[in-house]
Amino acid sequence: MYCNNCGAPLNDGQDKCPNCGFYTKETAPKKPLKVDGFSITGMVVGLVSLIIDFFGIIGICAVVFSGIGLARISKGGYKGKGFAITGLVLGIIDIVYRIIIVAACSAAINSLL
Repeated sequence: MYCNNCGAPLNDGQDKCPNCGFYTKETAPKKPLKVDGFSITGMVVGLVSLIIDFFGIIGICAVVFSGIGLARISKGGYKGKGFAITGLVLGIIDIVYRIIIVAACSAAINSLL
């Protein structure tokens, strides 16, 4: 077996060329995964949606960003599933809370009329 980079002879089972340091395909170190930016954005927007009241629109944005992040993570190449799930849950909580508030206000207004 010979090195694919420099052509130096390699012993069986040798993962790295002693001459040039080139790794064979099977043993090359894998590139570390990056945290998905959409997942982090979804989580941050989900946290903000609990503080800022904007009729549930911010919660919807958190759900959208987190959903995109989960889709990218499931395809591979990214990590950060916990961030995406946190953003998804916080966004859903915000949306449900806003729906309850609107329903309660609507019922209160109808009872006054």
